[in-house]
Amino acid sequence: MDIRKKITLTYVALSTFSTLLLSVLVFVLFRENNRYHFLKRLDDRAKIVSSIHFQNDPEKIKYYSNLKKNGLEELIEEEEYVLKVNSANSFDYNTDLNLPNEFYSTILETGRNYYEINSKYYLGQIFKEGNQKYIVIVGARDRQGKTTSIYIVKILIVGGIAFMFLAFFLGRFLAKRVINPVARIIREVNRISASNLHNRLPEVKNSDEISDLTETFNDKASS
Repeated sequence: MDIRKKITLTYVALSTFSTLLLSVLVFVLFRENNRYHFLKRLDDRAKIVSSIHFQNDPEKIKYYSNLKKNGLEELIEEEEYVLKVNSANSFDYNTDLNLPNEFYSTILETGRNYYEINSKYYLGQIFKEGNQKYIVIVGARDRQGKTTSIYIVKILIVGGIAFMFLAFFLGRFLAKRVINPVARIIREVNRISASNLHNRLPEVKNSDEISDLTETFNDKASS
């Protein structure tokens, strides 16, 4: 394999590796941003659910119910649960919820936790009414987040493939720029024979390795 191909393939390989790392970083940041905003929506929902549960005033209950229905964006497959906390390690468990024990234990310890399964999120928070604590759990499916994640993956794949082709042509251009001066020196050296040893390579007015090579050859030939 000649050096031009080596330079081109090396450039393509490094560009592909860098693009892959960048694509993974973009996807992770995009997904984390989606998760943050969706959990923020669940957090707002949980506060409303707790307010509806704690209020004894029918007018306030009606107000919060209307706010939940009309003031906030609709959630897909929404679920709401209010679980009474009996002690530091026990609460009224709901059999409709199929969530791991670690989810509940973290809520009891820190006051908040979330769990994700198949693009469905469950957010649990501790709320207090007087001396009584409750765990409010709101669950919903982030279908839009899943759709946008698939969309961004498709964009990254198509963009990555297009950039690989671009890197190939840029690599060839780079290899040509690097190798052409060396190839020109080789041609000039091949022209010098026993009958014209006095010939010298044309000077290159650049302060780089190519000009150093030319000057070195000319100095050796004249000595």
